[in-house]
Amino acid sequence: MAGPESRHKILIYFQIFMISIASIFINSPEFILTRIFSWLSIPALLIIPVTLSSPILSVQLVSIFLGIATPFVYLSLTYEVFFIPSLYFTLFILLKLELSEASTTWKEFWFQKIGSGNRIRQFDLANSFRLAWLHLFFVYLSFFGIGNIASINSFDPSASRCFVSVFNPFVMMILLLIKIICPFLLVACVFRLLMLTSKEVEQNFLIVLYFCQGMALHMFLNVTNVGSWNAERSIFDF
Repeated sequence: MAGPESRHKILIYFQIFMISIASIFINSPEFILTRIFSWLSIPALLIIPVTLSSPILSVQLVSIFLGIATPFVYLSLTYEVFFIPSLYFTLFILLKLELSEASTTWKEFWFQKIGSGNRIRQFDLANSFRLAWLHLFFVYLSFFGIGNIASINSFDPSASRCFVSVFNPFVMMILLLIKIICPFLLVACVFRLLMLTSKEVEQNFLIVLYFCQGMALHMFLNVTNVGSWNAERSIFDF
């Protein structure tokens, strides 16, 4: 066990080092090391959490958070940098409430293994709809947490200043898409840890799909063709 535990510690310490460098170098976008570490943070986002594969729930979740937060810091401009940590702590509390008994302490939950919660969860229909609604709620929170995704013009291209020094619309667009995906990726990873079996994942997906179809149908029925302003507004809302 010493081998895997040592490897987990090394990877976590490396991620902490990467996000510490990001918080220092973000104010010096023209520095050559800023360019190097910012581009390294993107493959690290995908590789390190997969490589770590810790059986401890909190270790795996911290690794996912650090992997997502590092490139997000480089792509942030102002207060939006606090959105990912706030979302992470909220989701972590949700995991605590869903996967453990009320008497379980935070220290016990911190060392809990994936899929070995003390709480016997009965996934009846009402509970499944509740979890699906929470999943959809956090997806919508991620949707508008860092800007209006419905209009890509609401995002400042200068967010890519740590990655590129010259105007390159294609690279900037890809970097902005990575920034937009980061909150969604965190929500998806946390809810995958919350769903213990593939059957629960499929059930959650179908219920979320039904919710989305109902919301789309509701907005579609509100589309009107009377008046130029009302028609334009209703189509935009849809």
